[in-house]
Amino acid sequence: MKDVRRQDAKERKEAAPPRISGGDPDLEGMVAGPQPLNEWQVEGLAAFEEEDAEEEEGASATSSNG
Repeated sequence: MKDVRRQDAKERKEAAPPRISGGDPDLEGMVAGPQPLNEWQVEGLAAFEEEDAEEEEGASATSSNG
């Protein structure tokens, strides 16, 4: 039984494509560092910036009237 499994494993290893040296194939194409924002994140950030700008305009108008 063990001999059969060993032979199967040996055949699978021989038939497998050669491994790419120097890196994990699961990580291929990944870039380290900050990632670009998704579209929904950009839209949400723009909405927050608009709200902040409106609040600043309202606060400066209130403080200059006083």
